[in-house]
This record gives sequence, C-alpha cells and structure tokens, in this order.
Amino acid sequence: MRLKRWISLTWTIINANYGLSNLKTSLKKDKKNILILALMIYAFGAIGFSFVFFYKPLLISSYQQLATLGMEKLFLANAFLNAGIIGFIVGLFLLISTLFFSKDMRVLITLPIRASEVITAKLTVVILFQMIVSLAILLPSLVYYGIQKNAGVSYWLYSMLLFLLSQIFPMLLQTIIILPLSRIVKFSRMKDFMLYILGIGALAMSLIVVFLVNKSAINGGNNDFNLVNIFANPDVFINKLASIYPPAFFAVKTLLSNTFSGLAWLAGYLGLHALAFVTTIWFAKKYYYDTYNSLQQFYAGRRKLSTEEMSGQLNVEKSLFATLHAREWKYFLKVPAFAFNGLSGTFILPIMVIMFPFIFKGNQEASGNIENFFQAIKDLYVPIGILGGVLAGSMSGLAASAFSREGKLLQELKALPVSPSDVLKAKFVNIMEISFMGILLMTAAIHLLLGGSLLLDIIVVLLSGVVSAFLNLLQLVIDATRPLLNWDNPQRAIKQNFNVAIAIFIVIGFVGGFGYLSFKLVDVVSPFAIAMVLALCGIVGAISLIKPALRMTSDLLKRDL
Repeated sequence: MRLKRWISLTWTIINANYGLSNLKTSLKKDKKNILILALMIYAFGAIGFSFVFFYKPLLISSYQQLATLGMEKLFLANAFLNAGIIGFIVGLFLLISTLFFSKDMRVLITLPIRASEVITAKLTVVILFQMIVSLAILLPSLVYYGIQKNAGVSYWLYSMLLFLLSQIFPMLLQTIIILPLSRIVKFSRMKDFMLYILGIGALAMSLIVVFLVNKSAINGGNNDFNLVNIFANPDVFINKLASIYPPAFFAVKTLLSNTFSGLAWLAGYLGLHALAFVTTIWFAKKYYYDTYNSLQQFYAGRRKLSTEEMSGQLNVEKSLFATLHAREWKYFLKVPAFAFNGLSGTFILPIMVIMFPFIFKGNQEASGNIENFFQAIKDLYVPIGILGGVLAGSMSGLAASAFSREGKLLQELKALPVSPSDVLKAKFVNIMEISFMGILLMTAAIHLLLGGSLLLDIIVVLLSGVVSAFLNLLQLVIDATRPLLNWDNPQRAIKQNFNVAIAIFIVIGFVGGFGYLSFKLVDVVSPFAIAMVLALCGIVGAISLIKPALRMTSDLLKRDL
C-alpha cells in the first residue's frame, strides 16, 4: 500500500468521523462557536484535572508499596498489562461499528481500494481514539517511574515510542478474532446483533484465558512457593508476561535493558506487531468485504416505516406516549451500537464492584485490608449505595445523547403530530428504565459486599432513582441545546459526542464531590442526614429542570435542522 494513499484515506475517514471540516467552516461562519470550542477544551481539561487529582495518590501508593518490597519493576509491567487489557475491552464496540456499520463504507467499497487498505486506515482511526486509554493509564506510570528512577535518555525515547504503539496490538488482536467469526453472521437472521454478540463472546473468552494464564503464572499450583520466588526475583513475574500479554513483556524488557539490549527487545516488540498486522491483512482480504456486503443485503431487506405510516400508527389504539415509548425501545435495541454501549455502561460498573474482592483473594494481607475497609464504611451504607447507584444509572451516555442518537430521524419526530412533552416524556422514561437496571445491579453488588438489609436496599434504590432522574434530566437539557445530529456512524453519537463527555464530567464530579464530603463529615453528620441532602438535591434539581427540558425540547423540534 502506498504511503501517500494510506495517509489520504486515513485523513478522509478521520475527517468524516470527527467532522473537522464542518468544525472549521462553523468557526469561520460564526465566531460564537469559538467560545463553544473554548468551553469544550475547558471541559476536557477539567476532566483531565479531576482524573489526575484522584489517580495520582493511587499511582504513588502503588509504586511506593512495590518499591518497599524491591519490586518496582512490576509497576511498569502492570501499567502495560492494564493499558492493553482495558484497551482491548473498551475498543470492542468502536472497532465493530467502525469496520461494519460506518456509512462511509458505501462510498469506499465502490472505489478501487483494496480491503487491506480500507481496514488499515480504519484501524488507524480507531487506534488514535483508543490512545485515550494509554494516555490515562500508561503515560502517567511511564513518567512517574522515569522520574523516580532518574532514567536516562534511552528510557524516555523508548517510552515515547512504546506509548505511541501501545494500542496497536489490542486492536489488531480484536480484528484477528472478529473477522473469521464474522462469517457466522451470514447464517443468522439478526446479523447486526449477531456480530456484536460474537464480539462480546470473543472478548469474554479472551479475558477468561488471560485470567487463567495469569492465575497459573502466579500460583502455579503452589501459592506460597511462587510468592517467595517473586519476592526474591521480580523478573519471575515479568518473564511470565510473555504468556499473559506478550507486548507487555517486550515493552518492559525494552525499558529495563541498556541502550543496545533495549534495541533488541524493541525489535522483538515491533516484530510481534508486524506478525499481528500481516495476519490481520490476510484475514481482511479473505473476509472483510464479504461480511460487509452480507450486512448490507440484510439491511436492504428491512422495510422502514414512512412518516405517514408512523403517523397512522399514532392514531390507533395506543396512546401517543405508548407509541413513542415503544419507538424509543425499538430504535435503541435495533441499533447495536446504541444497545451495547448503553447496556454495557449500565452493567460493567456493578460487575466490577462484585469482582473487586476476588482480585485479591489469593493475597491474605490485601484481603484483610479490604475486609477492614468494608467494615469501616458500613455506617455509610445508604450514602455509598446512593452514589454507587447514581454512577451506574447515569453514566451510560444515553441521556446525554437522547436527541443526538436520532440523527436524521429527528426530522421524523418534527413531522409527527406529537407534542414536545410527549417526546421528552418517552425519552426520559426509556432512559430511566435503563438507569434502574444499573441501580438495581449496583445495589445488589453493594449488598453482597457490605451486607445491608432489605429496607436499606429499598431506600437506596428509591433515592438513587431520584438523584439519577435529576442528572439524566440535566443531560437531556445539555443534548437538546446542541445535539450532534450529523453523524455517519452510530458509534459517534455516543462515544464521540462532546455532550456525553460533559455529562461524564458532571456525574463523576457530583458522585466524587459528595463521596469526599461523606468521608470527611462522617464523624460530624449522620449518614441519614447525608442521604437526605442527596435526596433533596435530586428532588429540587429534577423539579427545577422540568420546564427548561420542555422548553429546550420544544425549541429543538421547531428548529430548522
């Protein structure tokens, strides 16, 4: 593939995905958009600052604990391993949506461009977005380790290169897994859902394999003996990375070796990536266009309702709200990018909470510390339950993309004989139904960890719902003010939507702020009082946002889009 063609194709896809040309034009056309851009930069900066504020103590504590045991090398190993695994998890839906459900493929497939060229360009776009994971997890660890060790020039040069390449292998590995499995969708009636389900199955199996290999590598059937070996020689664990996550093994070896040895290990790192890339290209030539064409034939066979038919349905037995509510659920479930992004965000946090104690199951000291921590926060069961429920119920990005997800279909809503209040009510109820799934799961998870009573759980669920209603309404107002409607990839409506980024900042700020105050004031204010303050914030906030939400929805439906 010629470099010039690859750069041109990649830039075109990036421009289409992120709307850079539209942004440039809008900035020239209306100078007020510069202020909006400045606010966007400020919001991302605030998110970054909040992340550093909460992450820095954890980073320092982790390094100091390992350094005390003479195992600080494991600090780097964990950083590369975590960045790879989390990148693998986070990038699944974005990769599938970009490869198979992006509208730009309708143009690209007609051009004299090979499947290998298209998939290389699309992988580049996904990897660029995935660098956020390495920026948050890997870069701080590399910088902190280098400062603590007074590392030389070679360390910093190798670190920069390894950081830039850190998300390539997870995405290549996912593509290698997904492309052969995508053949199965040809035999399924629900081809789009089947592709996502296969991706999730492959992700789950991969993580199970990593977990089993990791457990075997550390325990090896004799826990005490292997722990002694690791304490005596941390390289024992680093060498085991070769079977757990090979790129992390080569990366750590590159950084911990001298300049010339590091070059040899770096060559191994690059060779591993080259092998994965060649395998990806081979699978792309064999399966990519074939699977895409199969999906397009499937969509071509679907019959869409016209505006007149939809309007007719509104006049039959169902009420306006019932019809709009059913439309919200059908649209949500029929677009895999929306369904899996929304539901995964709802389910992942409670699952992580449940799994947290099991991570340290083999370490008696760590398990004891966690048990003591749980005992210490039992008195804060209700406030913690509410904040946990709010986090699970308001972090899915669905409320902050309620109108953005409509895209061009918003014209359909404008044409229907329905009021803005009916539209808002249907969207809000749909979002709250999904929110309550997360709230119930998070309450169950916290109950398993802290052992609350049924009465307390009911209180937690109800008050979490109240506060989530306030935060979801706030996100609806934000999205109604400036929805992202001009997208060609459903993934962009959620994952690459600035409204969702603002919403995440608001939710984390709310939960983090109240969580911090709860711990600080636990000796002064009763947990009951903290719970009542949270409930009061939710009630007052929700009531105060009802009229603005209706007004913004009405203005949006009247707007010339």
